[in-house]
Amino acid sequence: MTERILWDCEALVLLAIAVVALPSSIWMLSVPLHWYQVFPWQIPDFGDFNVHFVRDLGSAYLTWSVACIWAALSPSVRFPIVAVTALFFVAHAVVHIFDTLRGHVHTGHFMLDFPSTYLPAILLVWVLYSTWRRRADVA
Repeated sequence: MTERILWDCEALVLLAIAVVALPSSIWMLSVPLHWYQVFPWQIPDFGDFNVHFVRDLGSAYLTWSVACIWAALSPSVRFPIVAVTALFFVAHAVVHIFDTLRGHVHTGHFMLDFPSTYLPAILLVWVLYSTWRRRADVA
């Protein structure tokens, strides 16, 4: 049986995250030094360039982009996919908060990191909560 796609706010948020993360992941994987030097959120503030690390991050973002697309198109599996994806993004955000609070980077990173780090984590937690509530209402 073909699953009906729900074009709801959750799906649109997931697709928006994928649309932003997917090009960045391809950029990281294909030209990591260029991404490191040019990405607008001052990546060098966090440490020296490491081609392997940038490609690892690109692989993670590629995986999460595909996961967001899958979750958007498959409502029946949305909850577990978003749960794992949100875990990564929230953990990533916590690391950024920790590094900023301990003075590893300047406090301006709270604002610099918001669109690419904190906002996706917040949105994914909202999608997770919304999906959980919908599942609870059905049960």
